[in-house]
This record gives sequence, C-alpha cells and structure tokens, in this order.
Amino acid sequence: MGYRLEGAPEIICLGGGRRMWSAPLPRCVAECGSSVFNNEGILLSPNYPMNYDNNHECIYSIQVQAGKGINISARTFHLAQGDILKIYDGKDNTAHVLGAFTGSAMLGLTLISTSNHLWLEFYSDTEATGEGFKLVYSSKILTQHFQTQHTACSTA
Repeated sequence: MGYRLEGAPEIICLGGGRRMWSAPLPRCVAECGSSVFNNEGILLSPNYPMNYDNNHECIYSIQVQAGKGINISARTFHLAQGDILKIYDGKDNTAHVLGAFTGSAMLGLTLISTSNHLWLEFYSDTEATGEGFKLVYSSKILTQHFQTQHTACSTA
C-alpha cells in the first residue's frame, strides 16, 4: 500500500550471449500522501527511497483504534531547505501542531498524539529536493496525567 510500479509495462528476457532485459527493471516508488487505518505502519515521502520531486503537497492521515494514541518517529528524515513536514495532533490541519520539521530536525524525536488521529502535511518548493522521510508509527494506550500543584508552606 502506498506504492506504485514505475517502469515499462512489459519486459522480455533477450536471449543470446548477453542475456539482458528489453527495458530497465521496474521499481516500486512511494506515492504522495495516504490514509492509513492500521495500528502500526510506515509513511514514506514521495518517490522514497529516491529523492522526492519539487512542488509536492502531500497529505497523510493516520487513524488507529479508538482510545489509543500514536507514537511517530523518523527512521530517515532529510528535507531540502524550504521543504517542510507539519504534524497535527488530530483529524485535520485545524488541530494543534505537534511540530513543523525541516532539514533533519525530526531525527531522534518521538512525537505522541493525544488522540487516535494524526494529520501530516508535506510541502516541497521549487528549489532543491532531498532524500525525504521514512516515518514509523504505532498505537499506544492513552494515559491520563493528573498534575497536582503543591504549595510549600514555611513558618518564620
């Protein structure tokens, strides 16, 4: 899911002494954006593992089981200057922004949603391109944190 086959629709093994294909071998490349409904998975930038192209506007939507949250981190993250990945903590881009990432800024981070939805927007400009990203996500049980404010008392 999320891939397309790129290359000649048909290839033939050309016999003879050199034994070669009639066209370059096809390859699987990542699509621009996707909607996923699994409790774990991978999101890829367009054309991954090759560099993404210019002028992309890709939307990714993740939904996991109700009552769970989502952990998401980057295994690969290299965006060219001017390109950005925005991650929202909810069903669409009106939700709270968890982060806006450029360059290699998302490497080493794990973001955690407060609901069972994440919305991601990837934009590439007209300039340079980069390797892109490979994001890994998984569902997690939501825990409610209660903070209690303690006031210290002192007597003089």
